[in-house]
Amino acid sequence: MASALLAVLAAAAPAPAREPTRAHPIVVGERAVALRDLERVARSLLPVLVDPEIARGQAAGQLIDRAWRRAEAARRGLRSSSELAVAKGVAAGTRDPLALARRFEAYDRRWSAVTRCTPRWSLGPPCVATPLPCVWAGASDVCTVAEPPDPAERPYWSVQLVPADFGLYEDGVDLTRRIAKRIAAVPGLRRRLGEILNEGEVSIFALSRRDAWLVAREAMALRAALAR
Repeated sequence: MASALLAVLAAAAPAPAREPTRAHPIVVGERAVALRDLERVARSLLPVLVDPEIARGQAAGQLIDRAWRRAEAARRGLRSSSELAVAKGVAAGTRDPLALARRFEAYDRRWSAVTRCTPRWSLGPPCVATPLPCVWAGASDVCTVAEPPDPAERPYWSVQLVPADFGLYEDGVDLTRRIAKRIAAVPGLRRRLGEILNEGEVSIFALSRRDAWLVAREAMALRAALAR
């Protein structure tokens, strides 16, 4: 019985990361990202981003994100590694915002721990931007300002949503309207939040981790509803 349990735990754990090479400069566990794929994505981004360094960083971020989702899908036996499929797997149906936070934070730690890059493609040690307290939340990013520069300033959380991820217009107006409507339906939430800022990308500010993840929960529910 004990040996069977150990086998299950071993199968569920992410594989140790191998070291990157010139031909495969990023690895997530045993999954390698090829240089040709990184360069292809960076070239496709260059006309919009202009700066080659920024384009390379964006390319690395996109392909790392894809590798994390594929690894998580394999770990959970999911048929799809799409953002929505993996998000549902990580969330596992919970409606509790702090449970949701813990699950996505565990996802972030799990794959960050086995991600390696060569210096040219690194977004920051050990490859992903781990010094930034920003966690993917299925349909948004929840970013924490943990150490405010002014001691009198309260820390806050920013929930960031990209209209294209929801299949909505890029100007953010439709997404702002839809997410504001969902937030208004959660008792007391809107009055506890700060500004809902639309600059193409929609940002929503909260003064508590719980409220930030309540917004993230509603964003994930909105994305699932729009995908039907």
